Amino acid sequence: MVKHSQTTLEILDDRLRLSLRELSVQTGSHAEFIMDLVEYGVLQPEGGQPREWRFPGTDLILIKRAMRLRRDFDLNLSGLALALELLEEIRMLRRTVAELEERQWDEES
Repeated sequence: MVKHSQTTLEILDDRLRLSLRELSVQTGSHAEFIMDLVEYGVLQPEGGQPREWRFPGTDLILIKRAMRLRRDFDLNLSGLALALELLEEIRMLRRTVAELEERQWDEES
């Protein structure tokens, strides 16, 4: 028997703006969790008060990643913030290495 998996592609960008409630519904997380992520500097919404907050669409991915890390590694919020910061740094370093390798390849050609 062959098993099929379904992949859903969501196109997200910084132009999309979501309220705290919309973000909570879209990610399946509690608003309190999102508010904690804001308090720890993981998320940086526009607006002064939670009812005024607007989050970029790309925060959907970040929150889902945070939920997985918390679930899989039982991290507290400060550990979660640190892990997310380090993962972002790794992503940026990998991008830099790829760009440098591409330049080197172009120069050798």
